[in-house]
Amino acid sequence: MTSILKHIATPSKQLLFVLKFIISIGLLYFISQKIISAIETNDFLDIELSKNWCYFALLVPLFTIINWGLEAKKWQFLTANTQQLTYRQAFGSVLAGLSTGLVTPNRLGNFIGRNVYIEKSNQVRSVYETQLGNLSQFLISILVGVLAFSATIIRFEISINPILVFILALFVLILGLILYFKLSLITKFKLGQWLYKKDKANINYIINIPLRLKFTILTLSLVRYFVFIFQYNLIFLVFTSDYSILDISLLSATTFLMTTIIPSLFFGKLLVRESSALIAFSWASISVPLIIIVSFSLWFINLAVPGIVGLIIWLKKLK
Repeated sequence: MTSILKHIATPSKQLLFVLKFIISIGLLYFISQKIISAIETNDFLDIELSKNWCYFALLVPLFTIINWGLEAKKWQFLTANTQQLTYRQAFGSVLAGLSTGLVTPNRLGNFIGRNVYIEKSNQVRSVYETQLGNLSQFLISILVGVLAFSATIIRFEISINPILVFILALFVLILGLILYFKLSLITKFKLGQWLYKKDKANINYIINIPLRLKFTILTLSLVRYFVFIFQYNLIFLVFTSDYSILDISLLSATTFLMTTIIPSLFFGKLLVRESSALIAFSWASISVPLIIIVSFSLWFINLAVPGIVGLIIWLKKLK
């Protein structure tokens, strides 16, 4: 597997890294300017907790557990024919994968932690299973995100052609779905052909995963996606009830869409998530401090805290 990763580390990968670095610096500047402007106008002083904030605040961590619990179920299903994992092991693997994914570009390193309970002989296959699970979540983010973004354009009268956005995204989505349900197409590309020659057994395994299992994984990804949306609404309700659930849901889905398609370097797309939220939620005239606080809270509760737990699991298992 190491040789495969080395082969992929081409000059184009280095160029992509430079691009991601430039984007990260740009996003950091964008966010810092928004925060400085909000501080200068004393906007942060206007942030208050809502009347029943404690009830909503208590529900957010609960849905974090549900969120990663659904991902653990996906992982348990994906690895069932490779190695039988208990649900507790699957949950621990997902959190460990989250910890290693947080410090790698676009969370590509999550397969490292996910191997924590996988036997050494099965670890290469689990990498392919991890990527299939990631692809399912990506497709759902694109599908729901595009529909939400199209509705957002109409709802907030944004000067973008919703039909053009829908057509372009639909094209990408169709290609993704074709690849997801017909993985044999990867052997038609140069890199896929090279991988097939190097690792024919595991490639054949992932190609022949039953359609029923793929639909199950896609369904769990969809349910998990709506948990994200619900969490966004809950955190907003901690501070205000001035905005409708529909508006927050549309804008949060649009935020997830932008977060999905914009490349990042590390930290669970921390800068990308906040920048995307600043753009999307500003369409509803929501204040910069509130957007920053809500977005960072979601990142901290949904990614940072579970990532720390996953790191502890991973380090304990390594010992």
